[in-house]
Amino acid sequence: DVFGHVVYHIVKAPEGPGNTRFAHLGMAHDALPVETRSRLSNCASVNSNSGVVHPLIHPHPVSSRPSLYLHTGMTGAIMERVRPTDGKSGALDGIVGWGS
Repeated sequence: DVFGHVVYHIVKAPEGPGNTRFAHLGMAHDALPVETRSRLSNCASVNSNSGVVHPLIHPHPVSSRPSLYLHTGMTGAIMERVRPTDGKSGALDGIVGWGS
């Protein structure tokens, strides 16, 4: 399978051949246990450089295949939406975050 899109942004290219490797994020998603996929579908990653927030699992723009949206070197935090325990529904209720 050939990738339709690659999520990658080079800020400063290394001199020489570099050591860049790519992973098929659809296959990575499929390899996760069902429970983990379910939990990650409620999560978003925050880019450590720009602060842009992306869903952690998203449909591939061409095939619609569920894929991970994660760059371990540029993820500053992961947020998870969880159910409020008090039954109230506020704008920020149920958000849990992890920072690096």
